[in-house]
Amino acid sequence: MMRLPPELDPAEACNLMRRARHPFMAMRVLLDGLVIVLRSLMFRLLPAWIWYPRQVRRAIGELNALRFSAPASTSPVMSISGGPTQLKLAIGHLVFDRQPDWYCRFSDGEQYVSLHRWNWLLRAITDEVERPDMSWGVGLMRSYLQAMSALPDGLASESYTVGERISNSLIYARVTGGDWRGLPTDVQTALATMAHHLAWHLEYHGNHATGNHPLNNARALYLAGQCLGLPAFRRLALLVLIERLSVVQTPSGFMREGSSHYHLLFTRWLLELQFAAREFEDAEALALLDRPVREALACSWFFLVPAPDGGYMLPTIGDVSPDCEPTWLLDLVLSAPALAVCQPAWLPKPGKVSGWARLWSIPVKTAGMFAVANSLRDPGRDGFLSFPDSGWHRLQWREWTALWRTEPGGSPPEASHAHQDLCSLVLYRHGREVLIDIGRSDYERSSFSGMYAVTHGAHNSLSLNGLGPMLTKRDRFLPAVYRRGVVQITTCEDGESFRLTLTHEGFRRLGFRGVKHTRHFVFGPSGVEIEDVLQGRGRREIALHFQWASRVLNTSTVQQQPGAGEKLTKFCIETQTCGVEGCCIDFVEAGADGMAGWRYPAYGVRQPCMTQTVRGVACLPSIVRHVISIQSEAL
Repeated sequence: MMRLPPELDPAEACNLMRRARHPFMAMRVLLDGLVIVLRSLMFRLLPAWIWYPRQVRRAIGELNALRFSAPASTSPVMSISGGPTQLKLAIGHLVFDRQPDWYCRFSDGEQYVSLHRWNWLLRAITDEVERPDMSWGVGLMRSYLQAMSALPDGLASESYTVGERISNSLIYARVTGGDWRGLPTDVQTALATMAHHLAWHLEYHGNHATGNHPLNNARALYLAGQCLGLPAFRRLALLVLIERLSVVQTPSGFMREGSSHYHLLFTRWLLELQFAAREFEDAEALALLDRPVREALACSWFFLVPAPDGGYMLPTIGDVSPDCEPTWLLDLVLSAPALAVCQPAWLPKPGKVSGWARLWSIPVKTAGMFAVANSLRDPGRDGFLSFPDSGWHRLQWREWTALWRTEPGGSPPEASHAHQDLCSLVLYRHGREVLIDIGRSDYERSSFSGMYAVTHGAHNSLSLNGLGPMLTKRDRFLPAVYRRGVVQITTCEDGESFRLTLTHEGFRRLGFRGVKHTRHFVFGPSGVEIEDVLQGRGRREIALHFQWASRVLNTSTVQQQPGAGEKLTKFCIETQTCGVEGCCIDFVEAGADGMAGWRYPAYGVRQPCMTQTVRGVACLPSIVRHVISIQSEAL
């Protein structure tokens, strides 16, 4: 029996095969399938550097003159002192007594590689009450190298993991020891070996599958070149940065891959590069990074929602990275490297930042601050912000905050962390969550919850015959002609309401007499209406989904009480239909299947939420209206 690729939804596969009865669609499916097979064979048979851009491939020639001996042996490390006896991994901690078990195996691949990426060095600085000293980190590095070598077999030496080892160890040396070049000679030699390996294994996979990883590789090579006295690596890194920044970052400054968390991660990498370039007085690198850093920082403010406690929240739209929790990057915009270039609307009290920002409680050279546009630097400011080239839209209207992501269908496939979230919104009132994006639990292809989180059913969206409104660029196994669809957004405001209308043609893939769908969002002082207008002919199975924050929804069957001392605004929802038969409504909290009724605020971490599903048969044309009203307000 033929197995479908894990990323391919069975409902989409069935619909595509039905559509392939038409000769034109059959030809496109066949041609695209042949391209995918040939591309896969080429990746397996050809060396990695074949896929490098021309200018990067030329620079690789300089590395042939470099020779690296095996890392010098070091004295056995008997025990680790000067820091904690636990290592922060993607999920939880690895606790050790004298030395960590570097051969420890995990069922989750991201959990396994997190042990070998050494980000636990930086997490010890930011998470522990007492900062570890330089000797603690050096002891762990030596312990690892003695047990595993600089380049262990398997996933421990895939390119992204090697790059993380290099970057995290050198940043650790700078933060704890005050010297980028402060690591012992034996550790530096091992890092140089890793850098040479990385240079020949940059993560280029052709235009359709190359994403942010080469930029992460370049970060490691730049730091290695500057800190280890290897200028060829620095030059190679700058060439990769020139090529990748023009691709990964959209004209409006967002990382293109459709994830709020990954945008902050991308901004973190740029800030670390800029910080190092300033300290090494690298004018060429600073000139290259200046505009991307400014734009990435400005766009980071776009995602932050002011919370009632005076802090910020980050909606987990798109994938959640296993590199760190979203909260670890939440204060990134208030860190010393960020403040060196970007003046926000307000400054935190000294010592009040947390997460990654805590690394940089050290003086930072400034190159002249700039003020972010008021609309971006003050997330509480009323107005509608729209960036169609990046697919991000945000409304701040009175007490309501809402975010949407759109993506035109049919674009060439590319590496992406986006979800099938067209028509979905994330909704806040007074900075408190109402409708949420659940994030993503994990990246395991065998994980039902991880794959479910990518689909339309895990968002505040709808489906017809099991198909969501529109596919994304990550759905690379489907032909572009099948994925295509135009998205349009219009807005209007009067004194008492704000209306956003989203129209798309994604349901055309149901057939040549497809369905046109328009979703209206109407914001009023005391509620929000969401109306779906479906134009077409025939009968379609319809399902509408809502992901509610925990304990905010009250219905005749659901009565959720706030926790002790918790202030919650309570909402009720009424569903009205026209042209829908057999309508039924289900509510699931903490579902036994591990999918409905759960959210994932960090990789591998789940919390209960409320999933509402409305099902029926739409006899087109049809209208479904949901009226969300405030039942009781908590101020």
